[in-house]
Amino acid sequence: MSKRSLHIRTAEDLFEALNSSDPGIRIPLLRAIAAAPEKALSYGCHGGRDLVGELSRQAYEIPDSDLKADLLAALSKFRDPRALNVFKRQIAVSGDPEAIRLAGTYLSLEPEENTKDILPGLLMQERSAFRAGVAARAMAGWKTPSAREAIRVAVYVPDAPPPPSIDEATRRHWLKELEGPQRGRARELLEAQGENAFLHMRGRWADLSTDLKAWLLEWGVRLHPAYAVELLISALEEGPDALRVASLQGISRMKEAKALFRQPASRFLKSEDPALRLAALRAGAMPEAWRQALEKEPDGNVRVELVRLLAEEKREEAAPVLLAALKDADPRVRAASADALAAVGRGVVGELRCLMDGPEAEVRAAAVQALLRLGDERWLEERMGTAKTQAPL
Repeated sequence: MSKRSLHIRTAEDLFEALNSSDPGIRIPLLRAIAAAPEKALSYGCHGGRDLVGELSRQAYEIPDSDLKADLLAALSKFRDPRALNVFKRQIAVSGDPEAIRLAGTYLSLEPEENTKDILPGLLMQERSAFRAGVAARAMAGWKTPSAREAIRVAVYVPDAPPPPSIDEATRRHWLKELEGPQRGRARELLEAQGENAFLHMRGRWADLSTDLKAWLLEWGVRLHPAYAVELLISALEEGPDALRVASLQGISRMKEAKALFRQPASRFLKSEDPALRLAALRAGAMPEAWRQALEKEPDGNVRVELVRLLAEEKREEAAPVLLAALKDADPRVRAASADALAAVGRGVVGELRCLMDGPEAEVRAAAVQALLRLGDERWLEERMGTAKTQAPL
């Protein structure tokens, strides 16, 4: 940076400094203009151009840089049609996020009629979510946005006015946002409209995408369970499998009502999709033969769930099956079986002690885990001590 002192006495001095090739002169000057715009403007014209005209000219010519950022900051202090045109261009084509933000701030202070030719188009375009968000913040104070503009502004701006309610006239605009880049925020806003909004979406179930149906199921189970039952059944019947999984996951959260779905959920235990089998178990489905189900199930996650449910639902019949599961090749299944055996009770201690004499180290480790859960530490300590004294020298 140059240490040259600036002595601006005339418009000629000002314009000469603004066109200096030394950034060490131009940048401090631009910051001084931003700090005292009226004083800078009072120097008047030079060469047929005033200060706003000169700054605007340079804004079109200078590439994105620190110098450009300071120039735009200085220009933003002036309410002038020429500055307005510069910032319209910046928000539309600049690749500099700070320049876009500064343009958005400038345009937000303009009357609606001055920016209707640029902001709505940027708000609704899909190429740049960042540019759309800046446009939304600039439009947040508009008094007369269209319904689709008001919805999108609310999606991007947390403190924007509430968006229009969903109805026949606004539904297509809502659906666009519900599956758009800000879908999470759009869904929060629609959920905030309460039961009427849910019922409106429920009534258009057949027209929704699989993703929206899955979200509607989750929304219904969480906040409107009485109205969600029919949708859960429809999803199980219609598919596809991804939606069936979402339905079964919803059923698993229905607490007491979960028992009502046990029969329709059980048919998915034979599905080729492990995610569907797992979701069915968590939704209350029960295999007819537990040992056979565990032996034939190829997926480790599903076997873990079978073990957990067996201990929870079939305590009297559980011990032999769980003891066999301690020999499972998957360590997660062995660990789950050890935990489940502890829930079954001390009646299995003898069998577990016998497993300590087996050849497989993994099975012995699982048996130790189960015995510890059952409070058999003393026996284990004695056994370990005996094993040490009998070890060959």
